[in-house]
Amino acid sequence: MARGRYAAGFLTYEAAPAFDAALVTRAAGPLPLLWFGLYDGFITLPALPEPVAPFTVSSWTPHLRREEYARAIARVRDYIAAGDTYQVNYTLRLRASFAGDPFALFRALCQAQEVRYPAYVDLGGHALCSASPELFFRLSGTTITARPMKGTAPRGCTLAEDEALAAELAASAKNRAENVMIVDMVRNDLGRIAATGTVCVPHLFAVERYDTLFQMTSTVTASTRASFSEILGALFPCASITGAPKVRTMQIIAELESAPRGIYTGCIGCLDPGRQAQFNIAIR
Repeated sequence: MARGRYAAGFLTYEAAPAFDAALVTRAAGPLPLLWFGLYDGFITLPALPEPVAPFTVSSWTPHLRREEYARAIARVRDYIAAGDTYQVNYTLRLRASFAGDPFALFRALCQAQEVRYPAYVDLGGHALCSASPELFFRLSGTTITARPMKGTAPRGCTLAEDEALAAELAASAKNRAENVMIVDMVRNDLGRIAATGTVCVPHLFAVERYDTLFQMTSTVTASTRASFSEILGALFPCASITGAPKVRTMQIIAELESAPRGIYTGCIGCLDPGRQAQFNIAIR
């Protein structure tokens, strides 16, 4: 970066202990914990035509049996009742067979669901397709912005139903509580690297419209002169995909989830030599 290069790549969820040994994960999967390429510049792609390269995806099957999933959720409830955690983002792996052009799949995903932070990475032996609507962080000079996303509702079949569902999400005590819990964690994480008194929340409980659902998103900003590695050390992994409190909840996730997450809920993004950076939450 100091030599004027651009960097683009990803971190997997299991990279977290490299930044803080208190953050526990399962053993890593086949992907590297971190992968970045260095480039002399970048290009802006024109609008892409409809995908023409063929691909097939089989039906998705869960990694767990229903009774195993039910036992894990029961344990999450036990931990909440015991006061170990307030919220656990428990996930499970789905598997499918794929054949064809992975970039065609990525284009089809983005055309089916327009999002702000999509990413595609071709590693040769692996391809990463993320149609992510969620910003992990954006750095512009000394200003850092995070946009945690918590709270979901379906879109309606009519305009009236659509408006009613959006209003219901905006007023939902459950979704507001879940959202503000993560906002407080992000504020705390940013406070570790922010100039004193600069952490603020300009937008709280904003309801965003996507093709098939509504999402509740809040915005947290701060001023910082921290390096990229210091920013990751304070923020990674994003609070919105762990739960609260982060350290104890990640221990619970490592205990209950049956497989490493890999790139899922890690981050994908890029940095440029002008102290500009943007990373998504690697979901969808």
